[in-house]
Amino acid sequence: MTNIAPAYADRRCEFKNQKVIGPHPELEETLVIGAEPIDEDYLVIMVDVGMNQVFMINLDSTARFPISVPYDELMTTIDDGLVIMADMQLDPRLLMDEESLSPGFKKKANQRYKDILPLILDLEAVLRCRYGDKAFKKACKDSGRSKQYIYDSFYSFLRNGCRKWGLGIPQGKDANHIPKQRKLMVKQGSSNEDIPRGKLLDEQDYKIFEEGKKLYQKTSGLCIRKVLRRLWEKYYWRTRVKLSAQQRRLSGEKYEIELLPPDERPTYWQFHYWLRKEFGGSLPKRDRSRANATEYAANQAGRPGDSFVHVTAPGQCYMLDETPFDVEIVSIFDTTRSTKLGKPTLYFVRDTFSWAIVGLYITTQNPSYATAKEALFNAIRDKKGFLEEIGSPVKPEEWPMQGVPLSLLVDNAEFRNTLSEGVITDLPVTVKFGRPGRGDDKGHVESLFHAFNSFFKGDSKSLQSQSPRDIALQTARKHACLTLNELYIIASVFIVHYNDKRLSENYPINRVMVKDGVRPTPNQLHAWGMTYRPGGLIDMSEDEAYLRLMEKGTVSVHKTHILLKEIGLHYNCQWMIAEGIQDRLPKKNSAKPYSCRYHRGFLDHIFICTPDGLQMATLDNKDQRFSGLSLAEIKDQKAWEKKDHALLREDELNSLVTAERFLRDWLQYAASQKHPSSMPSISTIKDNRKNESIFDRIQQANRIAQAFQHEHLQPSEDHFSQLESERTGTFGACSFPSDYFDDDVENAEQDDFYEDEP
Repeated sequence: MTNIAPAYADRRCEFKNQKVIGPHPELEETLVIGAEPIDEDYLVIMVDVGMNQVFMINLDSTARFPISVPYDELMTTIDDGLVIMADMQLDPRLLMDEESLSPGFKKKANQRYKDILPLILDLEAVLRCRYGDKAFKKACKDSGRSKQYIYDSFYSFLRNGCRKWGLGIPQGKDANHIPKQRKLMVKQGSSNEDIPRGKLLDEQDYKIFEEGKKLYQKTSGLCIRKVLRRLWEKYYWRTRVKLSAQQRRLSGEKYEIELLPPDERPTYWQFHYWLRKEFGGSLPKRDRSRANATEYAANQAGRPGDSFVHVTAPGQCYMLDETPFDVEIVSIFDTTRSTKLGKPTLYFVRDTFSWAIVGLYITTQNPSYATAKEALFNAIRDKKGFLEEIGSPVKPEEWPMQGVPLSLLVDNAEFRNTLSEGVITDLPVTVKFGRPGRGDDKGHVESLFHAFNSFFKGDSKSLQSQSPRDIALQTARKHACLTLNELYIIASVFIVHYNDKRLSENYPINRVMVKDGVRPTPNQLHAWGMTYRPGGLIDMSEDEAYLRLMEKGTVSVHKTHILLKEIGLHYNCQWMIAEGIQDRLPKKNSAKPYSCRYHRGFLDHIFICTPDGLQMATLDNKDQRFSGLSLAEIKDQKAWEKKDHALLREDELNSLVTAERFLRDWLQYAASQKHPSSMPSISTIKDNRKNESIFDRIQQANRIAQAFQHEHLQPSEDHFSQLESERTGTFGACSFPSDYFDDDVENAEQDDFYEDEP
C-alpha cells in the first residue's frame, strides 16, 4: 500500500456522522478498511464507538447494503491521509418545508416512508442483521410491495441523510442513471388539426431563441407573440423584395416579406415552452427579468431584515434626505397672503439608532449642497438657538439631540461634487452614498415624509391631493395660506410629538433595553443610548462645524489680487502678502491655486485653506459693487453687466468707426494740400518748432489775462472797447515788435527732440 504523508497531524476531529468518506485519488492500490474494500465514496450513516463500528453506504454505483468497518482503523486511515472527507450536498428539495413541495412529490415520499417505516424504527438492528434477518421480508409482506422496491426505498432513505423527503426523488437503478442524449428526428408534440405547423428545432433555432429572450427582457416589454413575429421577419423568410418609391410612400414599408411555410418555422408554443424552461417555469421570475432591475429591487424584491444591525449607538449614523413637500405656501412678506410660492423643499435628518428626528430644514430653493448642509447643521447644532430663530413654542429640552455624527448616509446628487468636499475632508464624518434609484436604503427617513404628510391630511386644504381634478384646478395652491416660518413651527411641534410619543413597534429592541424598562419611543431610545452606548457623536463647537460645512472653491494667487475662480471675484489676503505667496516668481507661473471655503449667501469674505489653517480674504476694491450680495445676486448682476457691456461695446464700435473715418478724411485732405518740397535739416526743423510754439504762448497769455480780468477787475464798457481795438490792431493783424524774436527776450526752449546733425 502506498504511504501518503498526512496534511495535518490529527484529522479525525473533522469526522462526524453524515460525512462522505472516499479513497485518496493518489492511491495506487485499493484501500481496505477491516475486510471491506473502499473503491468509491461512502456516506457515514451510523457510528458506534463502543462496538468499534462505523456503518456506511456506497454513493457512486448501484446502492448496496451498508457496510461495517472498524472505527479505530477508520480513524487511523483518516489520520494517515489515505481517505478524503467531504460534506454531502443534498437535493434542494430535501431542505424545503412541506408546503413548498408539489403534491405528487409529497404523495410519493409519504407512501415509500410508510412502506419502510418498520425498518426505520429499529434502524440499528436492521443494519447489524444484514441480509440474514427476516425484517425486509416482513416489510414486503406488510406493504404488499416487492423485495426490490423495499430495498431501493431503504437505500434511498439512507443515501439522502435519513430524510423523509429523500424518498421522493428517483431511487434504485434510476438513482445513478445518466440518461442518453435524446436524438429527435421529428417535431415533438401532437399533430396539427388543420395544417402542418412547427419544425424540428436545431442549434440555429436555439440561438435565434436566445436573441428573442433578450428582446423579451427589455424594460418596455414585448409580448411573446410579437417577439416571435420579429424573429420570423428577421430569420424565417422566403423572399424579401424592396418596394419601389411609390409603393414605399403608399404602404410606409421598405420591404415586402414572404415568410417560410408554417412547418419550416418555429411555432408560438415551441418558443413559449423554451422560454418558460429558461426562466425555470416561474412567472414572477420571468417578470422580474423583464422589469427594471433597480425599480424591482427597490419596490418588489425581498429583504433580509438585518439592515443597520451594525449601528449600536446614537450618532453613529445619520440619514439625510429631501423631498418636495405637498403643502403649498405663501410669502411671509405679503400681509394679504396672496403671493404664492409653490411647494417648499423639506429636509429631514434622522438618527439610525434611535429613529429620532435630529434635524429639519425647509426652503424654497432647489435641492443642492447649499441646502443640504443647512439641514445637516440644524441636526448638529443646539436646538435652543434654532427654536428661538423660528419662534417655536417648543422647549429646547424637549428636543435634546445635537452633535456631529460619525457617519452620514446621503444621496449622490447633493454630496458627490466638489462643492461638498468640505464636509468630506474637513469634518471627521464618513459620508456614505445610497445606491442610485434605491430609496429603500434610507427607509427610515423616507417613511418620515409620509408620516409628516399624513399629519396635514384632512385638516389642510393647501395639501396637494392625488385627485387629477384637484391638480388640474390647482385647488391646493388656491387655498395656500401658511408661510415658510409657520411651517417651521408646525414641523417643530410634530417632531417633539414624534420623538417623545411615537411608538416604534418594529424597533429591534434588545433584552437589555427591556430589563432597563426602555419603551420603544425615539426619545427613550436616544436617552438610553447616550447613557449606556456613548461615543457615537463627535465633540465640536457649532461655529467650527459651520465653517467646515462651507462650500469648497478654488482661488488663484496673482501678484495684485486673489481670484475666486468659480465666481470671478477679486480678493486681498494679508496672510498671503506677508508670507510672500503673491510675489512674482521668476520663470514660474504666478497663478498658484489654493482651496478655499465660502458661503454663497455672503461673499464679502472667504477663507483660504493654508498650512496655518483658514485665512480670511476680503473683497477687493474693484469688486465693491458686489459687497453684501449673495452668489445668486452676483450672478444676476454679472449677467446684467454682460448684456449692458455688450450694448456699450456696440456704441463704442460705432463711435470708433466714425472717428476712424474722420481721421482718414482729414489725412486725405491734408495730403491733397501738400506741395512737394526738399527735406529740411535738423536745425531748420528746430527753428520751425520754435516759431510754431509762438501761437501756444500767445493763447496762454490771452487765457491768463482773461482769467485775471474776470476775477480781479471790474472794467467799464469803454475799457472793453479800448482793449478790443488794441487787440484787433495788434494781434488781429499778427504784427509784432521787431525785437520780439530776439534771443535776449525770448524764453528759448531746450528742445532735444532732434539730435544735431553731424
